[in-house]
Amino acid sequence: MNPQTPGLQETLLYHFVPARLQSAQLKTRLGNKLRTFEGNDVFVEEFNVQTPFQKTTSKLFVNGCRVRAVDLLCVDGVVHTVECVLQPNFRDDPEKLFGDTA
Repeated sequence: MNPQTPGLQETLLYHFVPARLQSAQLKTRLGNKLRTFEGNDVFVEEFNVQTPFQKTTSKLFVNGCRVRAVDLLCVDGVVHTVECVLQPNFRDDPEKLFGDTA
């Protein structure tokens, strides 16, 4: 890693969980923590979201970040993409609202 980018390695390792979990398996772990390679936990949650056509659908969130694409199978694991950068201190601030990733 480049020594001029402190925290980059920790941030990247925080995006990986040492388990092959597909979206259906993630849903069975709702409200639970998953330990990352970085050593901290991520939180998996499912919420109902209103679509533009007034249809309600359930979506997965990890640390308040919406999961965009799920179950991209690879040789070394399963990839799920999120729409923001996951931050290890998501639950540390009691004033932080769900989905507040700032």
